[in-house]
Formats: sequence, structure tokens, C-alpha cells
Amino acid sequence: MTPSKTPTNFKKIKVEDLVEVEDLVKEELNITNDEVLPKLNMAITLREQSFYDQALERYSQILEQDPNHSRSLYGVALTLKRQKDYAEALKIAQPLKERLDNEKDEESLYPDVVELLATLHVQLDQFDEAMREFRIMMKHRNEPFGHIYLFIKDLRKKDRSDEIVEILELLRDEMSTSGMSLLVTMFLSYTGVDALFEACNWALDKADKLNIAKETYQVAIAAAEDKTTFAQNLVGLRYWYGKTLFEYCHDEDSEKEAISVYEQNFTFAIDQSNDWIHYICSFHTVRVSSHIARITFN
Repeated sequence: MTPSKTPTNFKKIKVEDLVEVEDLVKEELNITNDEVLPKLNMAITLREQSFYDQALERYSQILEQDPNHSRSLYGVALTLKRQKDYAEALKIAQPLKERLDNEKDEESLYPDVVELLATLHVQLDQFDEAMREFRIMMKHRNEPFGHIYLFIKDLRKKDRSDEIVEILELLRDEMSTSGMSLLVTMFLSYTGVDALFEACNWALDKADKLNIAKETYQVAIAAAEDKTTFAQNLVGLRYWYGKTLFEYCHDEDSEKEAISVYEQNFTFAIDQSNDWIHYICSFHTVRVSSHIARITFN
């Protein structure tokens, strides 16, 4: 069984379509032009559909009524970031964060603003400031890991290995709600995201701390082996552990261990009745075939 293809016959949404729906809803629910929430929802919808100029216009309408409307200020900063206008976004997000520091009623928005600031600082090559905001973000939000992965991904694009290693060490030293380290939990959760493992391996290798990756893979694999619901994750973790041993360790013992890890996946696939697991194992077998051939025939 292979993954189903994404349908290609979707009609592209136009701004006019969204405005027409908005007008119908306003008429049906007797919404006046002074109500903030409908404008805010429409601004978010326009932003998420990549109609950035129109989204900024809606946010501006709200800010004309209330210049300190936190969610609209955040929305403007986020929209400017999507437009790659990082400096202007920072000018809005920084004072917003400082104000939210003292406002308990907007506490739920605070982690979002801090996360946005961290990513803006990365884009502006302000890495000390980015890590300062990241450490604050970790105090408020550390699971799920989507925001952490995206932060690592941005740092990798900038070739910032030291910052990535610092993040991985922070995650290693913090415990998740499952009782495992945050780093192990992230590895278990993101086995299908190649960019994450490539960035982690690259950074740890540069820092001569590849032992962190190896130990994390080992603990994550043991946890996945203990839970049948992690079957797909187990296959992915074994693939990445073997790949790490082969590509970065460069010694005979590591190559032999890599082969052993790959063989465990082959055996595992034979014992599984799930078609998807068979597909994943076959996919990873093709990916590692060149490794195996090089070890076998050298």
C-alpha cells in the first residue's frame, strides 16, 4: 500500500470569495462594522490564505479603533514576517512583548509573541537575541515540538551549529510529560522529518558531541520497541540511528552496528501485518542500500 495522492482539482480561493462569504455572514448575524472579533477572524483567514496586503488592511481597521489591540499587533507582525519584512515585524513584536510582560489577561498570547521574536532575530542574524527569546519560550511552551523544529530548521539554514547544539542540550536536560527527556520525545515524534535529524546530526558532529545523538537514538528506540503504537516511529528511528553510525562515526564497529540496526528493520517488516509498515520499511531499505553495499563489498 502506498500513500494516496493529493487531489489536484481544488479551486483556488480568491479574495473576492472570502469577502462575499464575510458579507453574507455579517448580514445573516447582524454584525456591525464596529465589532472587532469578526474583523480579526477575517484578517487571520486572509493571512493564512497568503492575502497579506488585505490582512494588513483588516488589522489596521481594528487598530484604528484600539491602537493597543494585542492580537492585531501580533497579527501585523506575523504577516510582515510572512512577507519577509523582518525588521518592520521586529519593531512591532518587541514592544508588544514588553507590554505583555505586565499584562496577565493576554498571557496566552505571550508565548506566541516570544516565539515570533526568536524567529525574527534569527532571520536578522541576531543570534544572541534569538537564543535569549528561545530560552524564555521554553519556560512557557516546550511541547508539542513544531515551533522548536522550525527554529532549528531556520538555524540550520544559517549554518548556526552552536545554537542548535545548545537547544538540543536544553531539550536533553528537561523532562517531558511522558517521563522521558524532551529530546527523546521530540525524536520519537518527528521520525518522518528528515530535515530535523539531518540538522541535529550535522550540528552535533561539528561540536564533537555526536554521543548526544547516539544516546538519544538508543533511548528513543528502546521506548518505541516497548510500545506497539510506535511501530512506524521505530522503523524511522532505526534508519536514522544506522545512518548516523555509518555517515559520522567512520569506524568498523560503528559500521557493523549500523548493519545490525538495518537488519532489525528488515526482520521487523517481515513480522508485521500492517501494509504501511511494510511500505515504510521498504522505503528505508532503498535509502540504506548504498550503505550496505559499501560495507559489504569493501
